[in-house]
Amino acid sequence: MDHGNSPAVELDVKDILLFVLRKAHIVLLIGIAVALFAFGFAYYKSEKASSTASIESVVLNTEAPMANESNLEYSNRIQLVNRAHTIMDNIESMNSQCDYLRNYIDNSLLMQLDPMNVSVSEVNFIIETDGEVSDGISDALIDSYANSVRSGNYISVIADEYGYAAGSLQELINIDGDIESKPNASILLVTDNSSVRVLTIRVWGTTAELSEELLDGAVEELYNNYSALETSIAKHSITEIGRTSYTSFVLDVRDLQLKTMTTYQTLQSQIDFGNKYLDDIAKQLGLTDRNSLYADTAKVNTNNGSTTGFIKYAVVGFVLGVLFASAVCFCQYVFGSTIETQTQFFALFPQCHNIGVLKPSGKRSGLRAFIDRLSDDDTELSNDKSNAIISANYSNLTKKFDRVLITGTVDDKDATKSVLKEMGIDGDIQFDLFTHPELLRSLSRYDCVVIVEKRSVSKKKMVKKELELLKNGAQKILGAIIF
Repeated sequence: MDHGNSPAVELDVKDILLFVLRKAHIVLLIGIAVALFAFGFAYYKSEKASSTASIESVVLNTEAPMANESNLEYSNRIQLVNRAHTIMDNIESMNSQCDYLRNYIDNSLLMQLDPMNVSVSEVNFIIETDGEVSDGISDALIDSYANSVRSGNYISVIADEYGYAAGSLQELINIDGDIESKPNASILLVTDNSSVRVLTIRVWGTTAELSEELLDGAVEELYNNYSALETSIAKHSITEIGRTSYTSFVLDVRDLQLKTMTTYQTLQSQIDFGNKYLDDIAKQLGLTDRNSLYADTAKVNTNNGSTTGFIKYAVVGFVLGVLFASAVCFCQYVFGSTIETQTQFFALFPQCHNIGVLKPSGKRSGLRAFIDRLSDDDTELSNDKSNAIISANYSNLTKKFDRVLITGTVDDKDATKSVLKEMGIDGDIQFDLFTHPELLRSLSRYDCVVIVEKRSVSKKKMVKKELELLKNGAQKILGAIIF
């Protein structure tokens, strides 16, 4: 349908709503039809699910053999079902691990580091105990310092400052750097003398500012714990011997990232293998697929057989059907080829004065008549009085003109002429503007033109062309009468 030459539609929300209400019987019928379809679809799904659930409930029930099942077949079925349960439990556990790793990969600062360009800040301390002490005492002292550095409150403060999780920052703080093989390693022996140890704190960061701020906090935390450990473990001294900051390739970062990704991929492969195994078990048990092994048949039977569930489907279907039908009516009003209401006509062609709107013909319901009155397509006056007012309005408007041409694009020309004459509309009624060129040539004989159009019949495009022809003939368009 070509709307390229159609006049632009000025939307009148009230008129559109009333137009949709005129189609209420069609809208409701479509809504009911879709509701019935949705109800039937829900019932079909329920019956199918119930049938499948019944089969599953029998096959997966290992408490007793099925009908005509031998002891050997029964024993094999028990083994298959138990094996399936074990695999499903393992898959559930691996899925939880994958979820954790996926969240860790997405949010961990360690996983976001570029191994080729890691900002590193580190410091070394010599810790020397007074007199000779056992290796155990030195180890306890170093481990206490290491634990305080890893769990200090400064980590939470910096995490809040940068908007990170505290756990993500803890991963970036390494004591003695050997975090892959010994996550809690804390000492580096530089002498056989058990009274002298070296403690190295190394911090990785996405930026130099972050790594240096973390290292500052770690060093301050270490000094804050000196007095307590001096008293509780052993007398000792702490000497800072070197602090550096640099950017470089860090093998440990790359290895940790690869290890995490490899673990995640391995779990995914194991899950895929387990699912394939479950598909094979389901096939051996005569079930559709592995999803049948997860079925909670009691729940399926209860929910799918619920009348409430069917009603919900029907209600949703009814609402969707009504919305769809209303949308079609809206499109018909806006994009349709015919003029639907008098409001739409005068909005499309404001150059036409409203001479009068005839009462709709034919049998109408009380609701339809009420809607017509709301949209000004009808009045509470009788047909005769309404026509008399239109005729009087026409006479008042044309009394200054001697020759008036009455034309239009209506289809039932003879019937329209008859109605106009009965109303006392005097003028030269010619509905042949497009088919009789001689009428166009004689337009100059007329003083003005009145057009007559019919709702739901007259075409928007034809009316526009009609008005253009009249304008080209330099004719004054006095107004329009709408049937």
